[in-house]
Amino acid sequence: MTALFLLAMCALAANGGLSDSVKPGSAPTKTLEWNGVIKAAIPGEQKQAYQAFIPDVSKPVRAALIMNNLGLFPGGTHWRALAEKFNCIMINFPVLQPPYTTPSDSKRAVGTIDYRFANGGAQRILAALAQASRDLPGHPEIQYAPVCLYGFSVGSAAANRAAAQPEIANRVLAVVALHEIDFQPFLPPPWVPHLFLSSEGTDNCSPLLTVLDYEDDSVSTTTHDTWARAQARNEGALLTVGADVGHRHGGDPDHPIIHQWLEEVFKQAPSRRTAHRQTGGAP
Repeated sequence: MTALFLLAMCALAANGGLSDSVKPGSAPTKTLEWNGVIKAAIPGEQKQAYQAFIPDVSKPVRAALIMNNLGLFPGGTHWRALAEKFNCIMINFPVLQPPYTTPSDSKRAVGTIDYRFANGGAQRILAALAQASRDLPGHPEIQYAPVCLYGFSVGSAAANRAAAQPEIANRVLAVVALHEIDFQPFLPPPWVPHLFLSSEGTDNCSPLLTVLDYEDDSVSTTTHDTWARAQARNEGALLTVGADVGHRHGGDPDHPIIHQWLEEVFKQAPSRRTAHRQTGGAP
């Protein structure tokens, strides 16, 4: 079993950072939950429909949780609990409509966040946040909120590439990758906290104890676990690696490790941002 290990954390925050919605000693207040659909478009495309959730619209939205076609709405998930604790907007990014495929990959539909079209994914994230601010006029902060991206399998590469696009890179709070890690250019910016959670096993999608494979079909003697650790040790990547024990490819998209890790990222966002700037890091 590969133990969870924390190598480093750093985050960006807006509006004075992230904080719990209920302060110690304060009386609980009635929440005003919002569930809805955001319809937003980028130039040259029809509007896409994004299912969204805000735990309490009477309070400022602190961050956006960008879910790459998870379908975790509206259940009582760990993700929802995290959104409630920090009053985040959760937005589900589905397959692009009308559905289409590319000539080079005719069997795989294009996602609204897709590793083959990274810039389009970043633009759609920004468009959805801007539209949410228009739909909810009491929340202009949503348009400029820091973002956390989640992806599973090939969706991890898509989330990572979107996070690295210049339009959005300086607003990325964290990236969570379930059951896939890749070489550049399929990694987030090195200053962004990155969680890679995978099985220990023997399947073919980045399990921790299997060896790397390359596009030319050659293989290495280096395991995914060792390579990921080296990314942090030698390249300075802010990478945390965890074992998704008991799961093969498919994993647990609502794994409690994800939310424990993100809570720490959120809580440390203001101080980490200050330290990062003082050391001359990227914005």
